[in-house]
Amino acid sequence: MLVVTSDNGGGYLSNVGGLRGRKGDTFEGGMRVPGIFHWPGVLPPGAERDGLAMQIDVLPTVLALIGVAAPDDRVIDGKDMLPFLKGHAPAVQDLVYYFSPYARGVAAVRDERYKFLGRMLKKQRDLFYPAPIPILSQFAEPMLTDVALDNESHDLSLNHPERSKRLEAAIVAFQASLRDNPRGWKP
Repeated sequence: MLVVTSDNGGGYLSNVGGLRGRKGDTFEGGMRVPGIFHWPGVLPPGAERDGLAMQIDVLPTVLALIGVAAPDDRVIDGKDMLPFLKGHAPAVQDLVYYFSPYARGVAAVRDERYKFLGRMLKKQRDLFYPAPIPILSQFAEPMLTDVALDNESHDLSLNHPERSKRLEAAIVAFQASLRDNPRGWKP
């Protein structure tokens, strides 16, 4: 199996299509990347998948393919992607978490359609929006966006307060699980 992907979304001189953001922030243009998987005779050529998956899913996939068990002394966040890649599952992950070097821990979480962006630190907001533009200052506060509707320009948290609370609670729970999960690989 040949896998081609990237570490982050596009840089400031690249084209991210209609997505908002660039490398270094948690908008889709800064995080979303293609994943190209080529495996003649196993994966259908030219097939496209549009479900949630992350690069953390590559390790469990490779372990499953070579018949090596994942370590049982820690939580492995990723999942085997092969059912998804073969078209037998709609997604690999139910939620994906976004990290930023400027946030303390998880900066955002996304389900299939909605993304909840947590409270940005002031220095993160100022890095990406240094001019005092009032409409952009709202992004220092948590917001809910519909990634299928627009390019993360409209806060929908008042329209969908329960979804906002559910996704915010997912961030809190995931951060707690990270604190409890031992790190490193022990051969």
